[in-house]
Amino acid sequence: MANINLSFEEMWEKIIACDRKYDGLFFTAVKTTRIYCRPSCRSKKPKKINVEFYFDLDKVEKAGFRACKRCQPHTDLSPYIRLVQNVVTFLVNHYKEKLVLQDIADHIGISSFYLDRIFKQETAETPRTYLEKIRVDK
Repeated sequence: MANINLSFEEMWEKIIACDRKYDGLFFTAVKTTRIYCRPSCRSKKPKKINVEFYFDLDKVEKAGFRACKRCQPHTDLSPYIRLVQNVVTFLVNHYKEKLVLQDIADHIGISSFYLDRIFKQETAETPRTYLEKIRVDK
């Protein structure tokens, strides 16, 4: 999976908002506790200076961090989590381009109907509304 193009500040905002759409795209590692979490973890938020972000599960574990027992970032919660993560990564990396649902579906390798249905089932919004939110955030 390609790295998502988010700044430290943007990732910080996502963990403060407990945004579950970014789960699996990056991990929040806390230097003082040596624990890493999903962006959506509801545990007490760490001090900003104690946070590092990782895009790969293996790298965060090799760096000596252990998984949070509350959000269990090392387990997949849904069979579609990878699909949603790939869509979100694509949208974040291509938000400046004129995109239609078929462009996203072609990149992911599934039909546009299936993409729209699964994305809405997992995130409660369509890829189009999600893309609009990314554009507003940027």
